[in-house]
Amino acid sequence: TMARLIADLPKLKAAVETGDRPTVQPLADEYQQEIDADVLVLTSPAGDILASSGYDATNPPAVQAADAFAEVETLLPHPRGLLQVVSVPIVLGGEPAGLLGRLTVGFFLDDRRAAELKAVTGSEIAFAANGRVLSASLPPEARAPLAQLINAKDVTEVEVGGERYMMVTRPLQGGGEGPDAGAGAPSNSTDGTPL
Repeated sequence: TMARLIADLPKLKAAVETGDRPTVQPLADEYQQEIDADVLVLTSPAGDILASSGYDATNPPAVQAADAFAEVETLLPHPRGLLQVVSVPIVLGGEPAGLLGRLTVGFFLDDRRAAELKAVTGSEIAFAANGRVLSASLPPEARAPLAQLINAKDVTEVEVGGERYMMVTRPLQGGGEGPDAGAGAPSNSTDGTPL
C-alpha cells in the first residue's frame, strides 16, 4: 500500500520523469526513511537504476515483471533473513497511461523484525527458506532444532534450550510475478508458544 501511494505522488513522478539521477536520489532517500524500508529503488522504464537508498543500496534487488504495469511481490533469501520485495509501476495518467519507471521497496524479515512481531503477538517467530531458519526471535542455537521441523504439516512440539514449544509453520506467499516470485519456498513463519 505504501509503495502504491509513493509511486502516485506528483513530486516523485516529476523527478523520475526527468531521468536525472541527482534529482531523483534525494527523494529515494527521503521516502526510504519515511516508510522505514530497508531498501528503496527507483528505475527508468528500461530498468536503469535512477536512485537507490538503504541497506546495500549499491546492489539493489532486481525485479522484473512480465507486464511493465504489473505489481510484483517476492521473497528473496538473504544472509540477514528474508527480503520481502514489492515493486510497483510509476504511471503517468491519461489515455493511454505512460510508464515512467518502477518503485521497488524491500523489508527484511530478520531478527529485528522477528523481535518486533514477538512483541506484538507474544509468540516466538522464525523465518525460514530452503530448509534453513534464516532469522528468529529465539537465540541462534534454536535454529537447528526448528529447521528440522520446517516442513511439518501439523502443530509440532519442539524443545529449544530446555524449554518446550508448540510450533506451527505457515508459508509466506510472494504472490506476484517475475522469475523470483515466491522465491525461497517453502518460506515459513514459525510461531512457538511455551507449553
